[in-house]
Amino acid sequence: MTKLMLFCDFATFVYENIMKKIQYDSCLEGVRLGWILIFLTSLFYIYDTFSLLPEMNLYSLMVMGTLLIYSLYVLMKFYTKYHIVQYNFKIYFSISFLLLAMALFLLRIYIIILYNVIDPNLIDEYVSYLNDNRDFDFKGFVSRDWLDLVQRHFSFFGQMQSYVFSLIPCTLYAAIISLLMKLKHK
Repeated sequence: MTKLMLFCDFATFVYENIMKKIQYDSCLEGVRLGWILIFLTSLFYIYDTFSLLPEMNLYSLMVMGTLLIYSLYVLMKFYTKYHIVQYNFKIYFSISFLLLAMALFLLRIYIIILYNVIDPNLIDEYVSYLNDNRDFDFKGFVSRDWLDLVQRHFSFFGQMQSYVFSLIPCTLYAAIISLLMKLKHK
């Protein structure tokens, strides 16, 4: 083997190990972000359970802001830790996506526990909120049938389906954050 081939093999080995370390660290940061989101959700749950309902309010703004700010913080941290000298959308997207996906997964697990174990009455609050504050067409549902439908949504399977669909905006968020990092490299 020539020296050039040995150098190429060594460079590939180093790059693959760094990428594995970046992915591992991204998952760990995602767990940290997940705990932050769980703490934030718990605070709003203690303060006012109606703030957890699906509408644009302080809770939803805080969650979106936390996702953005923490993701940018982690990318800046990785930028210096791994000496990323050239802008690489793939690396930044991978970091952001793993971070956000892991955090949202932990939040979904907490939502399952919150709505089914800690306070099962939250589902009733959710249904009564929809009945009282929305012009919602129940399409012939009797209120008990509607409650059963909502309870299925907050089951483990329902929340995992919701998690899969939350990965779509997670992908968009990761792409936007990765593009914002392009500014750092200019």
